[in-house]
Amino acid sequence: MSYFSESATTQASGGSYAALTELPLVDAGNGVTLRPFTGERVMLSHVTVAPHGAAAVHTHDEEQIGLVVSGSCEFVLDGNARHLRVGDIYHAPPGVPHGVTTGDEECVIIDIFSPPRRALLDLIQ
Repeated sequence: MSYFSESATTQASGGSYAALTELPLVDAGNGVTLRPFTGERVMLSHVTVAPHGAAAVHTHDEEQIGLVVSGSCEFVLDGNARHLRVGDIYHAPPGVPHGVTTGDEECVIIDIFSPPRRALLDLIQ
């Protein structure tokens, strides 16, 4: 069996494409902007944190995985801080406190949520 074999139990149709600039721009405050792209069971969010910006420590019910794609940041996860750079990945399970701050440079992160983050959906609807 190949990883790319047609192993789904049902054949679906559909899907979608979008350019980053076509996605809604959400200003979350404190220098954080988001561009979400949502599927039925997963959400990808392009997150930009401006220099000296912050996403305060918070929790939510959705599982989150993030990848730093440019810049760097200080990421707090369950009370532990770590300096993240390009290529670093984090996992925030549901209900675990986490947040991010930047220094003198902008940081861009790709966040994935499952299920799609309800609070972000509410901001774009």
